[in-house]
Amino acid sequence: MILTSWTERKGKTVLLLSTDAETMPHDIENVENDQPSTSKKSRTVTKTAEAKIVNDTTIIHKVDLRNGDESTLCGVRSYICRLNRSLIAMRSIYVARPPPAIKPADFKCISYNRKRLVCQFQRDNSCGLYTEYNLSMIRLSSQSVCNLTDNGTMLSFDSSSDTCVFSSGHRTLTFRIEGTNKIGKTESTHLVDHFDIVRPEEPSDLDVSFLDITSVNLTWSMSFLLYNLNRSFEVEFHLITKHGVIQTFVNLSLSKDKKIMHHFEDLYAFTSYELRMRVRVIPKSERNFEEDYWSEWSSIEFQTKPCKPYEAPRILSGAYSFKERRENLVTIEVYWEQIPEHRYNGPGFGYGIYALSQSATSISQISFKLTDITEQSFTLRLQLSCMDQSLIDRYDVRYWPTLKRDAMRNQTFRPYDTVIPIENLVIDTEYEVIVTAYDDRGNTFEASSSVRTKDKDILMQLALFLLFGMLVMGFITTTATRKVKKIMNIKVEIPSGLLGIYETPIQVSLCSLTLSKRSLNSNLSPKVWSWKSFLMAKTINSSKSRIIVSHRTGNNRTSHHRSCPSMECQFK
Repeated sequence: MILTSWTERKGKTVLLLSTDAETMPHDIENVENDQPSTSKKSRTVTKTAEAKIVNDTTIIHKVDLRNGDESTLCGVRSYICRLNRSLIAMRSIYVARPPPAIKPADFKCISYNRKRLVCQFQRDNSCGLYTEYNLSMIRLSSQSVCNLTDNGTMLSFDSSSDTCVFSSGHRTLTFRIEGTNKIGKTESTHLVDHFDIVRPEEPSDLDVSFLDITSVNLTWSMSFLLYNLNRSFEVEFHLITKHGVIQTFVNLSLSKDKKIMHHFEDLYAFTSYELRMRVRVIPKSERNFEEDYWSEWSSIEFQTKPCKPYEAPRILSGAYSFKERRENLVTIEVYWEQIPEHRYNGPGFGYGIYALSQSATSISQISFKLTDITEQSFTLRLQLSCMDQSLIDRYDVRYWPTLKRDAMRNQTFRPYDTVIPIENLVIDTEYEVIVTAYDDRGNTFEASSSVRTKDKDILMQLALFLLFGMLVMGFITTTATRKVKKIMNIKVEIPSGLLGIYETPIQVSLCSLTLSKRSLNSNLSPKVWSWKSFLMAKTINSSKSRIIVSHRTGNNRTSHHRSCPSMECQFK
């Protein structure tokens, strides 16, 4: 049998093949420098391998693994020793390396909001040899062995289901990884800054604290475990609309006495937004796998306030065509550049087309109407002819409380602003309103009116009056119902002296008697008992009863009767 030994020097793997362990040399460096033996019994091996005879029982063979392809160099190799073309011995050996050390760039640890630690690295089976790995956490003079979960190519450790000690307050974590295969063993040590590998929980309590036409303030909360990290945070925002996505990155620091807020501006007016955000810790040391340290996304939806369009549509010179001319009227088609949808700025967007006259010389009449009057506002609607509107360059609206002219307010509008809301007024106050129109020559034309805002107290009084009326009606209805029930619960009992031998007294409740008219049975001659109300009733016998009720009005009498099978007969 051929015995083998190996060592690795300067990237070369040296193999010793021998049939005698006692004659196998141990000083490889001297063996490589020695000259081949001149023994008559020794022969060199085939020239296809870099080998030489050391002595009568040993051959040295060198394999260079420095620059070669591992797939062609690694694996099982067979070596044959021949003498005069006769096979003396054959030996198969593995050519491989010990497992490579795990590099820092390949070792990833994530601390999920400082509550749970997960570390993982990839298995490296050098030259196809299976590698066994061990992971331990070192703290001071002790170490804890961590259980590794092996899914074939990746090994991972999870503190939530492991006995390996982990504390959220530890700043530096030290790990040791040992890899062992049939060739040898390697070790690697990794120092991890715990605060740099924290993956925060997603932001919570998102709220819009301020909302305007084109700006908004967003506030949110973060886990209290992140406040003492002494780290800054990077925040990624996505402002999503149907018109596109705006991506923004900002850096911020956490302070227990300061609310977390970010201001967004240059937004579109009257536009619905979905705002998504996530955060991650900005490390102080080098960190790989940056994308894995982002938190989950949080989102909130809001809509900016409306306003009037910022600009009129652009019209090119000569962008019109004549369609029809009839007497002194002409029909034309006008073309303009449409305003983008995200510039509509409000509901009910549309285009107004006005014909401006160059032949009229003066505004004929200015008039307006005040509508939609509330406690604190009203709407002014200009009523102008097309000709008059074409001559207006601008107009002013002035309004003030009738008794306080020094509180006058003045607003200027363009000629096509014909519907104007007037707001922030005083409740139940009379206002004077004057509209002054100016033409391009500076001439003025005025119209005036007055309006009184509604009184909020009147509505309250009306509501209280209606409520009080409902309570009174309820009380009257309840009282009347009780009295009626008391009257209807009067019971009439037939005196025992009027009963026959086989007759039994019964009580008749007036509220339960509703009898239809019938002809009296000629075979029965019941006795009738009259009471003050002229109600008469009598029982015939104990097995079957007939009740007769007589109502007398003057000399007329109307009788009703009904039979029933029981003694306590009630009619409803």
